[in-house]
Amino acid sequence: MKPVIERILTGIPELDAVLRGGLIRQRVHLFEGRPGTGKTTLGLRYLIYGASVGDSCLYLTLSESKEELEATAASHGWSLDGIVIDEIMPVPPDANASQTILLPTDTELSALVARIADRIAHSGADRVVIDSMVEVRLLARDSAHYRRQIIDLRQRLGQLNATVILLDDLTADGREYELQSAVHGVLTLEQIERSFG
Repeated sequence: MKPVIERILTGIPELDAVLRGGLIRQRVHLFEGRPGTGKTTLGLRYLIYGASVGDSCLYLTLSESKEELEATAASHGWSLDGIVIDEIMPVPPDANASQTILLPTDTELSALVARIADRIAHSGADRVVIDSMVEVRLLARDSAHYRRQIIDLRQRLGQLNATVILLDDLTADGREYELQSAVHGVLTLEQIERSFG
């Protein structure tokens, strides 16, 4: 007997058609692309639709401020009512610490991953967007360290009821870190300029 795969709609009909009914429920999905390809817009649409059908929604931002996200939504004529926006600083500010040129430690990345997982667990959210994995990657000393932490995050999230989208920038052709192999599904966005406009 085949296992039943539950899917949830993203709220973008064309994308849901390509995905054969939406994203697989309670999994971690990656939306990646160069800056400007629409990752944040897709993440917001996913949550706006979720809020409209009664799902609890959480947008965890590690880069943009709440005000910036609200401005993005307003530029599309969207309301973020029913969506919790939570700003998480990659490295918590320490009033006693001075600036340093030392590399981040293992504990900083582990602590950030734990804070993300704890915040999602405490929220009880059904739908979550984490923006952006670039901030997480910057704390990793190497690709193996980063991948281990992402797998740890995926395992922690697997114990929750959330369907999670990670947003990640493709800023270089040479990919040092392989986030794709540590998640359940990947959607790569491209922006193609056409000769006619």
